[in-house]
Amino acid sequence: HGRGLGVERQRRECLALADSLGWSVHDFYVDNDVSAYSGRRRDGFERLLVDIADRRVTGLIAWDSDRLTRSPIDLERLIVLLRRRRVLLHSVTSGRIDLTTAAGRMFARAMGAVAVYESDHKSERAKSKSHELALAGAPTTGGIYRPYGYQTDRVTVDPVEAAVVRE
Repeated sequence: HGRGLGVERQRRECLALADSLGWSVHDFYVDNDVSAYSGRRRDGFERLLVDIADRRVTGLIAWDSDRLTRSPIDLERLIVLLRRRRVLLHSVTSGRIDLTTAAGRMFARAMGAVAVYESDHKSERAKSKSHELALAGAPTTGGIYRPYGYQTDRVTVDPVEAAVVRE
């Protein structure tokens, strides 16, 4: 569903950081609506890796390191390429992340571990809440779509749609 407001805000802040560093921005790598945690292929991320390997990227700015990846495997792929190609990495929230040093790599990996934990913990809370609602016989609240046959409160039966369901 189109580019979100959060993505636009992050883009503006990344552009401001690039400007403060005196960098020219030549491309954006966006995987809007595809979570860095999901495990699904992220075309923008994969294109970024190719462009780094092909030396088309000399500096990289992310709003936060967890916007790049929440996968330890993808983080290692990124670290290896950025180090090999000597690409500078900055984030709006953390500043320069120096992957040429052991401390910088440890910082990147620690931030990656925190991001994975946050995603895992959020998922556990959501599953627990859904289970609690189901046991109470309450309607689920997540998502943007209402169940077919019900009105937007997800409880009141829609007579027209209910007739279709019964049919």
